[in-house]
Amino acid sequence: MGYRLVLKSRAENDLSEGIEWYESRRKGLGLIFLNTIQKYLVNVQKSPLHYPLKRNPYREAFIKKFPYIIIYEVTEEEIVVYSIFNTYRNPHHKP
Repeated sequence: MGYRLVLKSRAENDLSEGIEWYESRRKGLGLIFLNTIQKYLVNVQKSPLHYPLKRNPYREAFIKKFPYIIIYEVTEEEIVVYSIFNTYRNPHHKP
């Protein structure tokens, strides 16, 4: 049985902001960013325990091509993505 992938609204906002920012830097880069994140989300969904447990119960998938981390939790039936975090941001900054 596969896991259902759930993106919380913060993760969706993080993704949208990242797409817009990269697209504003170079046409087409936003799409490359989106495709990269989507590939990682597919990998997380297929092998959710592959990525390291950082702060129980949260796992982090580090994105190699972009300075982002996917922060998620694995439950019995779901993978809940809480944030697609830009590592260049101050983690204590409240948007």
